[in-house]
Amino acid sequence: MTGSMNPIVEPVPDALLFDTDQPCSLATLLALKAIGFRGGVRTVTVDAAADPSDVTAAEVEDFMAAGLGMMLYQRPRAPGWLPTAGLGNADASVFVAKATRAGYLVGGSAWDDLEGIGGGRSATIAYANSKAADLKAAKYPPGDYVGDDVPLSSAELFQDLIVSAYWRSLSDVPDVATRSYTMVQIAEDISVAGVTVDVNIVRADRLGGRPYWMRNAT
Repeated sequence: MTGSMNPIVEPVPDALLFDTDQPCSLATLLALKAIGFRGGVRTVTVDAAADPSDVTAAEVEDFMAAGLGMMLYQRPRAPGWLPTAGLGNADASVFVAKATRAGYLVGGSAWDDLEGIGGGRSATIAYANSKAADLKAAKYPPGDYVGDDVPLSSAELFQDLIVSAYWRSLSDVPDVATRSYTMVQIAEDISVAGVTVDVNIVRADRLGGRPYWMRNAT
């Protein structure tokens, strides 16, 4: 970070956020801010090798310079992928390495993208919980994005997963029993300033929980 930056991590307030797997320039980020977005969620992949869609240190600095909060999520594999506990450990390791390389501060939320799953209930829980445990150990609070083909019920999402933050997709998914969602996707594939984004709202869940973002405090 440059000397004029004072990045902090804090709970995300009620806010309109975008998410995208496309790199965003400073000009794009300023345009997104101008139409009302207070922050965004950017991606890293599950592959150890660098990917063009991975967030970079320069882009993190641009988020801070634009006055936007940011979080990170890890994109899933192709639909039909088979979860295992070992895969959860491996994916967490890649997330931590890429987040660290980009300068994403510890304490910021790490979103796991649960969708397109080809395995069953027990395998999904083993994957999600091994990954979440490793992310917690690395001090990135884990959350789960609940997309299509997640073989868990409302009660199982709350009782069997160890995360304490959930992000609802536009797919037909169950509510999370007791807690519900802290982030809700309300639109997708919107083109703004040369980038395609999905649109989300953040609010406290039923237990008062919120995700955590990184933003520039100066």
